[in-house]
Amino acid sequence: MIAAAPATHQLLDTARAFMKAEFAHEATRARACALLVRQALENCLDIFWSRRAPGLTSAPMRVQLLCLREYTSDTAAADTTAQTWYELSAACHARGYGLPPTRGALSAWIANVESLDALLAPRPPTD
Repeated sequence: MIAAAPATHQLLDTARAFMKAEFAHEATRARACALLVRQALENCLDIFWSRRAPGLTSAPMRVQLLCLREYTSDTAAADTTAQTWYELSAACHARGYGLPPTRGALSAWIANVESLDALLAPRPPTD
């Protein structure tokens, strides 16, 4: 296992704890949770790119998301990852007219990142 891998799980565990915690402002809790999930997603991709295409680790996230379709066998998962990242990015920015993400949306994003982590995890060589 790669040494940095636990960070993804730690970020997601912290996000789950935030979902259960009580904050004075619900929007603060929801946006903090969304930020943790987005960091977990980006961590998954950093670990993956460092193994598969190290030059992409410094590329903009949009480029990484476009390239993900070519580097994985599951293009639907790559598309879901891109959509999740865009939704998380929007959720992390407070706007006067926007509502914070719901618990259902946060739970779905966590599940998407867990699926991505499983998809991108290194596989032991088969003989």
